[in-house]
Amino acid sequence: MTRASKSFQFSGSDTAILNKWCRSTTLPHGQIMRAKIILQLIEGITPTNVATAQQTSPKTVYRWRNRFEQEGIEGLRERARTGRPTVIEKDVVDRVLFLTTKRIPEEATHWSIELMAKYAAVTPWQVRQIWAATTLLILMGAIIIIIDEPFVQILL
Repeated sequence: MTRASKSFQFSGSDTAILNKWCRSTTLPHGQIMRAKIILQLIEGITPTNVATAQQTSPKTVYRWRNRFEQEGIEGLRERARTGRPTVIEKDVVDRVLFLTTKRIPEEATHWSIELMAKYAAVTPWQVRQIWAATTLLILMGAIIIIIDEPFVQILL
């Protein structure tokens, strides 16, 4: 025997926004699924039936219903995830920038990300991060390095 669906407060503008989300082709899939869950709950469908229709668990449906009740439409948006910020050691940065500015690779006329990663004994991701955060200007054959402020804060 299934319980009756719990009713909750919502506005017409919430329904319009959720319908717009469901039609979107650019929003993250999870956000669209959350919009569909809430719309089905607004229609009076039980959480168990919503879970079956959305191919998810009833626990997920209850979680998003509770979040919607507490925070409204903003509670359904993607949240920033926590975690330790990535830090590249100063000696790695110095090595990559030294090779970039003072050496020419034997195999090529200029550095590629993969080649620099091989020479500097780091990952291509680290090379990409260092190069992206560093502005390299080539003026009359001399390379001038301008380090952007956020990059300095992360690395030093």
